[in-house]
Amino acid sequence: MTNGKTKKIWEQYLKFIDEEYAHEIAMRLHPLVNSHLGGRNAGSDAEHRAAEMLFEEMGTIGLTDLRKEWFPVVKWQFNDCTFTATGGKQHETIQFRPYPYPSGATPAEGVSGELVYVSRGTKQDLEEVDIKGKLVLIDINMREDWWITYPVLEAAYRGASAVVCSSSGGFSMENDSALNCQDFVGPQTIPCVSISRKEADLLKEMLENQKVTVKLWVDAQLDTNGASCNLTGSIPGKNTEEQLIVGDHYDCHFWGFQDNNMAVGLTLAIAKGILDAKILPERTLVFILHGAEESGALDTRYDWSIGAWNQINHIRPEWVGKTLAYLNFELPGYEFGNTNYTAAAPELFGLLETFQQALPEGLNAFRDDPYETGFRQFSWSDDWSYTAAGVPGMVNGFLLDKQNRVNDFFIEKYHSQFDHPDTYDKDMLAYNIKLYGCLALFLVEQPLWLLDYSTHINQMEKGLNKWIKGQFPLEVKQYQLALKELGHATDKTLKKLRLLNEKALGRHTRLNRESQLAVNQYMLHIFKRWQDLFLRLDWTDTPIVGHQHFINNCTRLEEAVTYLGKDQGEAALEHLCLIEDECISRYFSRAVVDHFTKQVTSPCRINNQFWGAGRIVDSVDLYDTINAILLKNCKKKEQNWQSEINQLERCLNEQKKRLQKTLVQEMQGLHEIQSLFQDIQFEKHINRLLSDGLSD
Repeated sequence: MTNGKTKKIWEQYLKFIDEEYAHEIAMRLHPLVNSHLGGRNAGSDAEHRAAEMLFEEMGTIGLTDLRKEWFPVVKWQFNDCTFTATGGKQHETIQFRPYPYPSGATPAEGVSGELVYVSRGTKQDLEEVDIKGKLVLIDINMREDWWITYPVLEAAYRGASAVVCSSSGGFSMENDSALNCQDFVGPQTIPCVSISRKEADLLKEMLENQKVTVKLWVDAQLDTNGASCNLTGSIPGKNTEEQLIVGDHYDCHFWGFQDNNMAVGLTLAIAKGILDAKILPERTLVFILHGAEESGALDTRYDWSIGAWNQINHIRPEWVGKTLAYLNFELPGYEFGNTNYTAAAPELFGLLETFQQALPEGLNAFRDDPYETGFRQFSWSDDWSYTAAGVPGMVNGFLLDKQNRVNDFFIEKYHSQFDHPDTYDKDMLAYNIKLYGCLALFLVEQPLWLLDYSTHINQMEKGLNKWIKGQFPLEVKQYQLALKELGHATDKTLKKLRLLNEKALGRHTRLNRESQLAVNQYMLHIFKRWQDLFLRLDWTDTPIVGHQHFINNCTRLEEAVTYLGKDQGEAALEHLCLIEDECISRYFSRAVVDHFTKQVTSPCRINNQFWGAGRIVDSVDLYDTINAILLKNCKKKEQNWQSEINQLERCLNEQKKRLQKTLVQEMQGLHEIQSLFQDIQFEKHINRLLSDGLSD
C-alpha cells in the first residue's frame, strides 16, 4: 500500500543516491586486511581497524546515536604462511604461500615431516596408511562432499601433524591457481591450509614413487578470548517507538570485495541518500554493520552470523517487538543474472508484493531481469538470526537464481582471492541503492504491520503428503482442520488491517497512536511465537517445520528396508546417507561422527549453538547399521540382511512415534497462534481503530 506521500519521498531520495560514494567505501575497506592474501576475520586487527574507519564515517554522513557494541568471539587472524616441499625425482624444492583455516597455527619453527597423499581423507582412504607425525594432502569438493573439518578431525585423531587441502570442485573454480576458505566448524586440533589445484598437482607429481618432505609454517592467532563489534547509527523518525534496521557485515575472507565490502558501501549509501535528501522517515531507521559474520566461534555447526546473533539476542534484545523488519545485504555489486529478487521470512511476502506492484519508474527490472518477491530466506546470512529471534528478516537475492540454482560466482570466486575489485558492476550497485533505499522508505511508511501467514499455512497443508495421511489419518485430519481455522482467523484480522492501512495512507492522516503501536507490537509478538513454535532446521541448515524432519527420515528408512529386502545394499546405503548427517557415517570414524553429532544434540553444547540452538528436532544413530552394510557390500555376494532390516525397522518405528508426537505438538501450536489472533485485547485495539475512524 502506497500513497502520493510515499512516492514523493521516493522521488526525493532518488535525486540523492551516490553510487560513487558506495564504491569509495568499498575501496577504502579493500586494503584493511591482515595478510598478503587478505583476510579481515572476526576479532582481528584488520577487523578492528575497519570498525574504526566505518564508525567515523557513520558520524561523518550524519547518523546519530552512534554505538560500538562489543561481543566475544574466537579471534582468527592470519598473518602469513609458507609451505616448502623437497623431494621427487629431481630432488627439487618448491614453496607455496597457502591460506590457512582457523584450525590453529604452527609453532614458531613450523611443523616438518613426510607428505602423504590420501585422496579425500576418509577412513577408507586412511585404512592402510600410516599418517602419524606426517602431513597429509587431500582433495575434496566441499559442495558435494563435506566441509574440510571432517577429514581434518579424522587426520588429527590418527596422529597427523597437519592437513594440506585443495578444492577439487564446487568452490574456487575460477582457475587452477584459486585458493579456498569455507566454514571450519570443528575444534582446534592440527593446522590446515588451502593450496591451489595447480600446487596440489605439483605435489602429487613429486610424490610418484618418491618421498617428499615438507615444512609448514603458519603465523596466525586463534584466541578464544577475542572481541568483535557491531556498529550502529540512526536516522530518527517521527515515531521513535518503532524502527526498521538496514545492514550487512564488514568482516571477510581474502579481499571480500563483493562479500561484503560492496554491501557496506550500499548500506552507508542508502543512509547518506536519505540524510542528504533531508527525509524525515515515519519511523526510526537504524543502520548496522556487523562483525563476525563469516566466522567467530569454534567447534560449532553454527559458526557464522555470530555478530548478528549477539546483537539481537544479547546486546539489544529490546529490539524484538519494536523492530518491524531487518533488511540485509550481501554481494550487491555483482550481476548474477536472474537473481533480482528479495528473499524473506514468508510472513513478509505480502508487503514485498505490494512494494513490487508500486515500484518507482525504472526499478521494475534490471537488464531485463524483473524484480520479484516470494522467495524464502535461508540460514546462510545475518537476516536469519534476526528472523529466528523474532524480527522479520529479508535479504537481496544473491545466493541462488530464481530457478534455485547456485550462481556461478559461488562456484568460481566465492571465498577465494578472486573476489576482488575487478568484479565490480557499477550499474548493478546503483540499481540496488535505488531499489533497496525505496524499499526501506516504503516499509517505514506502512501504518500497520501486515505479517501474513497464508504462505506458511499453504505450505504446511501441501506438506501433508499421501504417506503421512496413510500413517496418521486422524492426526492429519485434525491438523488440516487446525490449519483451516487458523487461516480463517488470520484472514479476518488481515482484512481489517489492510482496510485500515488503505484508509490511513489514502487520507494522509495518522491512526490512533496507542492502538496502532499496540496492534504492531502484537503482530510482532505473534511472529516471534510462530518462530519459537515452528521454525526448525534440517541437517543442511534449510528451514523446515519440525514434522518434515520425521517424514524424510521415515520415508528414507522405509526405502532402505525395501532395498535390503531385494539384496540391494548399495541402493539402501544411498538412501540412508540422505538421512540427517548420516553421510559422514559412511566415510568417517565413529569418533568423528559422534563429535559432530554432539555439537548439535548435547545439552551441554547449547551455549555454543548460537542461531541453531534447538532448531534441529532430532537425530538418529545409524553408524553401526551403515557400516555393517558397507562391510557386507565388500564381499560382493548374496547376503542375509535380516539383522540390518531389524535395526532399521526399530529406528523407523521410533521415528514414527516421534512424528506422531510432533504432529500433536504442532496442532497445539496452531491453536495457540489462532487464539493469539483472536485475543480480546488485540481485537479491542483493531476495533477501536475501525470504530474511531482516523484521528489527526
